[in-house]
Amino acid sequence: MEVVALHLKQTETCPEPTGGHRLWKLLDRHVKSRGIKVMVSTPTKELVKNDRGEIIGVIAECEGQEIFISAKKGVIMTCGGFENNQKMKSENLNPKKDIGLLGSPGNTGDGIKMVQLDETALQLTIGKYNHLCCNGVDSDFGRKPDTLKAIAPPYYAMQLMPLLYNTQGGPRRDKQARVLDPDGNLIPRLYAAGEFGSIWGFRYQTSTNVSECLVYGRIAGKNAAMSD
Repeated sequence: MEVVALHLKQTETCPEPTGGHRLWKLLDRHVKSRGIKVMVSTPTKELVKNDRGEIIGVIAECEGQEIFISAKKGVIMTCGGFENNQKMKSENLNPKKDIGLLGSPGNTGDGIKMVQLDETALQLTIGKYNHLCCNGVDSDFGRKPDTLKAIAPPYYAMQLMPLLYNTQGGPRRDKQARVLDPDGNLIPRLYAAGEFGSIWGFRYQTSTNVSECLVYGRIAGKNAAMSD
């Protein structure tokens, strides 16, 4: 296989500098050309469900007031990780010293806090796992006996990786960018993309998060637009 490296240059039709600046300008230009409304300083506080369990909107805070934003097709969560939340890093990454921030200052784990695990399901899962540890046989995932260690409270039920640039933790999603609950069932009208529940996990390589944001953002948007 022959690999050819090409250097992106500023041109008359694409005058922006190369790298992240060019990517941001590209996305910003498309948002403006489509007349998409962007609400800044409006953090989302809560997902709202109807009686059928479908996500129908969010509660957000704008200028000191709580507002309800209705979702005609669904909600797409692109909240990132928790690189800028020292408490969550200390609780979940167990570092020997504080970990500095290299990623986005807006990644404070807000989305992860909104999508919580079911406590009953978590207790049953831990109970089963501890039982398998006592028997010395992992019939679920086939782990080696010497790695089976029973766990006790306090529990932290998030799949997070101790990376400095990205954390990758969040809800699971399928190939259609649809968010799954802890039992693997679809949460109707709820989608996710990017680092928030990233597909890369501990296999992350440079620039893969950016490509995932674009690919899954497109998939999530397309599927949300086609939903009833």
